Amino acid sequence: MPGYNGVVYLKNTGISQATGVLLWTGKHILTAAHFFDQVTDLNQIETGYNTDANIGLPRITSVCIHPGWTNDPANYNFDLAIIELSAVVDSQIDRYQIYRDFDETSHIFERVGYSYSIDPDTGAITNPDKQFHSGTNRYDTTTDRINALVGSTIIENYQLSYDYDNGTSQNDAYGQILGIQDLGTIQETFARPGDSGGPAFINHQIAGIASYIFRYQAGNINPDITHIVDASYGELASDTRISKYQDWIDRTVLGSTYVPNIPATAEAVDIYPVEGDTENTLNYFLLQLSAPLSVASGVMYETLNGTATAGNDFVYTRGSVMIPAGETAVAIPVQIIADNQPEANETFSLRVYNPYGGIFPQGVDELVATHTIIDNDNNETALLLANATATYML
Repeated sequence: MPGYNGVVYLKNTGISQATGVLLWTGKHILTAAHFFDQVTDLNQIETGYNTDANIGLPRITSVCIHPGWTNDPANYNFDLAIIELSAVVDSQIDRYQIYRDFDETSHIFERVGYSYSIDPDTGAITNPDKQFHSGTNRYDTTTDRINALVGSTIIENYQLSYDYDNGTSQNDAYGQILGIQDLGTIQETFARPGDSGGPAFINHQIAGIASYIFRYQAGNINPDITHIVDASYGELASDTRISKYQDWIDRTVLGSTYVPNIPATAEAVDIYPVEGDTENTLNYFLLQLSAPLSVASGVMYETLNGTATAGNDFVYTRGSVMIPAGETAVAIPVQIIADNQPEANETFSLRVYNPYGGIFPQGVDELVATHTIIDNDNNETALLLANATATYML
C-alpha cells in the first residue's frame, strides 16, 4: 500500500483533530466542513504529513466551505471544505486526483487517516494518541437508502456508505438492513475519531471524504456488537461522495481558469450549482434517451422560475436543440448570475417540450427538471461557525 504522505493531519489546538488530503494543485487540501465548526482562528490549526522528512506545510491562508453545509443532523449534506495554502507544497509530497467515475458502489477502497486505535470488538480506545492508519473496506451503497428507515434527508446519491464487518452475518449491518451481504475485506478498517475529512482512495484517487459514523437498530435487527456508537463491528459510516462534487472542487481550486465539464451522463449533472461572486457560471441540464434513435430528433426548451427568478438569479434561456441520429444525450447550458448578496438557496427549472422524432415516450408532451442554486454569500467570514455537532461526527 502506498505511503500516502500527502494525507495530512489537522489539529485545532486543544479542541479537535481531523484529516485532510492534498489535491493535485499542490496548494489545496480537501477535508470535511464540520471540522471548521469549532475553528475561530486559522492560525490555531496545526498541520503535518505522514513522513519522517523534515518538511513543513505552507501556512493556511483561507478556507472555502461548501456553501450548502449547515451541519444539519438529519443529513450532513455538503460536508466538504477546501483549504488554500500560501504556496505549493514540496515536490516530495504526494498530490492526488479526484475520482471522477460514478461506479464507487461495490468497489474496495483504502481508508486513510489519523485517529485513535480502537478495539472493534469492544469499542475501547487502545491508544489515545491519534496516529496514521490505513486499511480497506467496500462501499456497500449510497447512504440515502436509509432515509425511509430513519427519517433522514440525505440527498440521493451524494453520500457513500459502508459497514464494519468481522466475517459474521450477525454483525453484517447492511446484510441485515438492506440485504447487501458482504462479510468483509482483508484488513477491513472503519472510520474513527480523527478521521473526519480523511480520504478513501479508489485506484489511488480520492473517492470519498470521511464524514460520520452511525448505528442502526430496529426490531430484531441490531448488528452493532457494542450497542453504542464507538467504531465497533456492526456499525456504519458515511463518506461525502467526491464524484458528485467534482464541478465545485474544480471551480474552487482553478478559479477563473476553470472550464466546466459538459456532462455526458445523468450522474455527472451538477444539480446543486454554486453561485459565483463576480463571474456568471454555466450550469448544465441533460436530456438523455434510453437508446439511440435512428433519425435526428429534437425539442424546444425554456427556463422556468422557481424560488430563483430569471434576471436576478439566472439568465432566462429559450431555444431548440437537436439530438443527431445515433446519439443518446444533449446538454443544455444555463447561466447562473453572480452576486454578493446573502440569500437562501433557490430553485429553478428547465422545461423541454414540442418533441419531434419520437424523442419522448408516447403520451408525454413535456419534461421538467429542477436544480438548486447554492448561495455562497450567507457567511460573513470564510469560516462557518455552528453550535451543534452530532455525537457521531468523526
